[in-house]
Amino acid sequence: MALPPQLIDQLEAEKRLLEDKIFEQQVRIKEITELLNHAQKLNINWAAKAISCLRGTLEPMTMDDILRCIFQGDLTELDNKDRRRNYVLQLSLALNRLCNKGTIIGNNINGYKGKIYFLKEWAQENGSFKTEYKYYYDRKINRLLTEKNRMQFG
Repeated sequence: MALPPQLIDQLEAEKRLLEDKIFEQQVRIKEITELLNHAQKLNINWAAKAISCLRGTLEPMTMDDILRCIFQGDLTELDNKDRRRNYVLQLSLALNRLCNKGTIIGNNINGYKGKIYFLKEWAQENGSFKTEYKYYYDRKINRLLTEKNRMQFG
């Protein structure tokens, strides 16, 4: 008993489609493996690096600021979109853990997408900034909002 030609064509088309999907998944597996190998090679302690950057600048920082600080010697690491996405994810997890532990504080800023991070020791018990850090916080907020407005109205 022979299969109808239409069924054979349909099955062959489905087979080609599945082969294409398998190929795409193999490519993605290779990309992810390369990213993991690269991340392991870097062996970054994201939490320690973030704290080091904050202490080194004495200024509140956005996640992008911290990421640039960590890779200050090699910003080409941030050019690769997949690597950057992986780094942002890893840093985000580390910053959230540090906030949950109470080591750092992450504040939302009205008019700015994202948080601004600073060391807990820079704040007083009531949450306001200590006098010696207030200037740096205000300056950073003004800079962020000015840059946002400049980009928006350009």
